[in-house]
Amino acid sequence: LENATGLSVEFHFLDSATSSVVETLTRYLETLEKDVSVVIKDSDNLVNLDLRMFLEYENVLAYADLSDFPRVSAPSKSYLEIGSAGVVSNFIEKRVISSLFSVGVTKFARISDVLDASHSLRASQGELYVSDLVRSMMTNGIDFQATRVHHYEDWGTLDAWLEFVRSYKTLFLDIDGVLALNSSRLSI
Repeated sequence: LENATGLSVEFHFLDSATSSVVETLTRYLETLEKDVSVVIKDSDNLVNLDLRMFLEYENVLAYADLSDFPRVSAPSKSYLEIGSAGVVSNFIEKRVISSLFSVGVTKFARISDVLDASHSLRASQGELYVSDLVRSMMTNGIDFQATRVHHYEDWGTLDAWLEFVRSYKTLFLDIDGVLALNSSRLSI
């Protein structure tokens, strides 16, 4: 990853399973010493967007329109409404309130804001999502600038993932015979 992106990569392993993405994020962010900005991205999709918005604005939420991506599994998404100056005015999980859905890329200006929102939500029942963090922060007066993506591929369902995988051909070349020898019941 470092060679491909030029960015430093760090892995953080948790000691036990978590109950939600918010708990996972919180447990990691609590280990950091600096109060810096952080961008969170879902792992079950591919997006293409203008990164200048992430440099220009403190808090950013990337979105797409269902009319541009009709094959998206609409019930599994979080939806937003955009008010004046492109600021997110409403954001809710798994309830269609507009044709605009989050693509799972969110920039938070300060880790401390994320942690404050997470701690205030801990008493909530059920699984917590990034949309819950954003909505909590919006309630506390923090604005999120909306930015529309140029391209979006959703791999969030098994069918979508298998369709994506089938679009690539895989060829195994067993030059030294190790694969054949180790996979055959008849090998010595």
